[in-house]
Amino acid sequence: PVKVEVQLLLRDKDDALIIEGRDREEWVDDASVRPLPPRDEQWMPKPGELCEFLYLDGWWPVKVKRSHTTKSEGEKWEVVYEAHNAKHRATRDKLRPLRPSP
Repeated sequence: PVKVEVQLLLRDKDDALIIEGRDREEWVDDASVRPLPPRDEQWMPKPGELCEFLYLDGWWPVKVKRSHTTKSEGEKWEVVYEAHNAKHRATRDKLRPLRPSP
């Protein structure tokens, strides 16, 4: 395992979140630590494709349903988190391709 120091923050603030009984340091398996992949400027989400969506400070696996383009919002993709059938509209900067399996 790799020792990683984490700091929990309150949502939408930079104030530390203190949870009684929880250490400020945690141990995680190095297989769980994932660096950000290099940004692939050529990649564009396609309907039916699995990718990841940045939501609530985490990357979630989603399936791309379709793209929408409007004058007011620009281009967005409708994605669904299939585990809970939760639908979202995401801009390109909030989506990334899945990393290849090892």
